[in-house]
Amino acid sequence: MLICEGSKIDWTAFAALTALAIWLVDRYGRRRERRASRRLIAQIMTTPVSVAQLEIAKFRCLVVPPGGEDTAFLLKVLSNQTGRKELASKASLITFDLPSQFVDKADLFSEAVSNRLAAAFSQVNRLKSMSQLLGELPDSADEEEIIQNLKLILTQTQETEQVIGEAYKALLNAGTASAGFHRLG
Repeated sequence: MLICEGSKIDWTAFAALTALAIWLVDRYGRRRERRASRRLIAQIMTTPVSVAQLEIAKFRCLVVPPGGEDTAFLLKVLSNQTGRKELASKASLITFDLPSQFVDKADLFSEAVSNRLAAAFSQVNRLKSMSQLLGELPDSADEEEIIQNLKLILTQTQETEQVIGEAYKALLNAGTASAGFHRLG
């Protein structure tokens, strides 16, 4: 120990600096692991969100066909309970389940991503509930009540489609931005 001869080393300070260095390296490693986990889970989550998007689009096309020419289904919904029950049945087929990987690791995502996913989940469930209520209206129900409920469902379908699209975009950004890529457009 010729180098240390005659000099005094504060071993407590040295130990503290060493512990700090180890802590910083560990923190950096954990940050990288969290970023990789966030990216992977975001990529996994795009599947159920995109499936729900497709189901909502199919539901919208059934209720309001492109071009607005074929109104047979809408007339059926307005005229009898069987049509309303069919609409409720079609809406019940829309699924949006959050995988356990997301539920277990929801804290990996930013508040904005989590809020968008929660809003999409809520809107899908609201659409299904509103459709179920319309499906329960009997043939003896007031025509104005049926029309108002159908208008609410059409509005809810549009809102649900918009919100789930935003959730999908947020997941795409979370799945790529954390990898250091930037999406164009």
